[in-house]
Amino acid sequence: MVLVEISPIAMRVCLIRKRILLTRSTIKSLGNPTHLGFWYNETNGFLTFSPAAKDDMDAFEIPLHYWKSKKQSCEISRMAFLKALQYRIGWEEGSKYSYNGSLDNSATIPTAVFNLVEGTRVK
Repeated sequence: MVLVEISPIAMRVCLIRKRILLTRSTIKSLGNPTHLGFWYNETNGFLTFSPAAKDDMDAFEIPLHYWKSKKQSCEISRMAFLKALQYRIGWEEGSKYSYNGSLDNSATIPTAVFNLVEGTRVK
C-alpha cells in the first residue's frame, strides 16, 4: 500500500466506482460553492475546478446530502468525462489515483488546479 500525503487541495480518482472525489478542504477553499465547473486542458494536462453558476448547464451540482453529512469528500460522477481522461492519461482500469493540487486566486474566482501527470497510483 502506498501512503499519500493529503494537501488542503486534494483529489482522488476512483476508476472502480467511476468517481472523482474532492476533499472537503478543497470545496471549502473554493468558497463552499453549490455548483462546480471543471475543465481539462489537454495541452498542459491540468484539470481545474471552480465555482459555477446555478444556471450553468455543464456545472456539477454538489448534492444536498454532502452538506448535511460528515463525509470527507464530495463524489462527482461523470462517466464519459472519466473515460475520456482515462484514455488520454493512461489510467489503469480498476485503479485509484491521488492528486495534490494548488489554489489559484489570481482570477476573480478561486480555482483548484491539479496536474494529472503528477498523480500517485494508490491501488
